[in-house]
Amino acid sequence: MSRLGQQVANIRNKKGMTRKQLAKKAGISEKALEEMETGRKIINSTLLQTFSKILGEQIEDGMIYDEAFEEVKEEKRVPVKRIEKLKETKATSIEPIWNNAFSSVLKTVPIYDYTLSNVIGSKQLPIVDNKIEGFSKDKVFYLSVQDDDMLGFRMMKGDLILAFLTHELNNQGFYFIEYDGKRMIRQIKKLSQSQFLLIENRGSVKTSTVSPQEIKVLAKLIRIEINIL
Repeated sequence: MSRLGQQVANIRNKKGMTRKQLAKKAGISEKALEEMETGRKIINSTLLQTFSKILGEQIEDGMIYDEAFEEVKEEKRVPVKRIEKLKETKATSIEPIWNNAFSSVLKTVPIYDYTLSNVIGSKQLPIVDNKIEGFSKDKVFYLSVQDDDMLGFRMMKGDLILAFLTHELNNQGFYFIEYDGKRMIRQIKKLSQSQFLLIENRGSVKTSTVSPQEIKVLAKLIRIEINIL
């Protein structure tokens, strides 16, 4: 278990919170949290701040770079003596080295508004087996929720949703679509080959029955990151 992951696990247990509860509040999967606590995934600075706020206790992040660098060292087989020498140099001189190291384990994921053309921010996510959350790293992005159409599903304006680009509707789930000239998030259920049910929930459920030709699928939603501020 990593030192940082151990800290999160220890504080979580001290607070009497299960892994499932912490993962849900942080907007990540329970499996992802397990991998972070056991050191198989890196905890980035944004998630670290989120964990600290939820648990009500500051989690020290001084060891993040050591753990990330050790993972890169193993993948690239950098000699141990060279690593030790780099750690002894000044931070200003190794900054470009850190940037190159993290580029192999982290990806800067853009945050878009509903136009999918305006980048309004970005977040870094870990890359595992050349994928992010099991999806192609080049097709993953964040969508900033712009309305409360799905309030009943805990998707509120200002929340971030991790999504991946696709034009296919293979199964039931939550999708970002274009319908009736507007872009929106909806839960979609397949009724038959020629009919789909669009579900909106602003506190009360509203449904619309449409044909596949009436909607354009833009992305499928993976998970939501709730704005707790």
